[in-house]
Amino acid sequence: MKAFITTFLISLISLGMPVSMNKRNPNSQENPVITFGVVADVQYSDYDAGISRFYRNSKAKLQEAVTQLKADSAEFIVSMGDLIDKDFDSFEPVLAILSSSGLKTHHIVGNHDYSVRNNQKKHLPLIDSSGNRYYSFSKNKFRFIFLDGNDVSIYGASSRKTEKEATELLALMRSKGEKNALDWNGAIGSVQIKWLTDELTTAEKNKERVFLFCHFPIAPDNAHNLLNSREVLELLPKYPGVLAWFAGHNHEGNYIKTGSTYHVTFKAMVETESENSFAMVRVFGDRVEISGYGREVSRRLEY
Repeated sequence: MKAFITTFLISLISLGMPVSMNKRNPNSQENPVITFGVVADVQYSDYDAGISRFYRNSKAKLQEAVTQLKADSAEFIVSMGDLIDKDFDSFEPVLAILSSSGLKTHHIVGNHDYSVRNNQKKHLPLIDSSGNRYYSFSKNKFRFIFLDGNDVSIYGASSRKTEKEATELLALMRSKGEKNALDWNGAIGSVQIKWLTDELTTAEKNKERVFLFCHFPIAPDNAHNLLNSREVLELLPKYPGVLAWFAGHNHEGNYIKTGSTYHVTFKAMVETESENSFAMVRVFGDRVEISGYGREVSRRLEY
């Protein structure tokens, strides 16, 4: 029998046919343990297009994405922030589309979501009734942590203290020539950093792998990065269970791996007149498979 298999493989090779000699990972699973969809920077508003951003077109794109993700058996959807471009009234039509899917949407608030009147900022429909701007949940030995990168910012600070902190931080970064010292970037404050550390410690004790979601990326070095990206990057290697940092904000997307953590920045839906951009994420016992639609890149993240 062994002689037959050897002869058969030699025959295939002689015909120029590809033969994989890799053994299957014993932890590999045929069926995903978790499935979810990702949409980033929808930025819908009832305004004419500007440069490469087609604000009105995002409504039809989001409907297409929701329909596809539901067909792909997504268990939930993650909106990576900047659901609107500006104006509070822009929320209603896109939230209605997400709601029509029947799937739970986990929201992260982006900088553009704060492009509303000051008296409306505390009432964003993306923030739950408790007012929590960062939160987490666990499912099938995975912990999903959603972070607020606008915590320390000049446009969406959680308090006057953190707004002052943002002003001072930006001034310091500009004096050092930091490329991401821009008014439309934000940072994670000290209280949230403590909360994040506690969450990661709990995940480690429970032997949970971790997905981190934030509107702002922290790697690779980029003008769109979280203002205190270096501080957060120094924290992650202490917790090898951190599988991925998913982000939006940089409309062109990005990708890198630092240590054991994958950094995936998803492309913006609002970009281009007709081509869409969203993703389906399937989590297996030994890998994460990202199926990109439209402009979004498909990736395989092994762990």
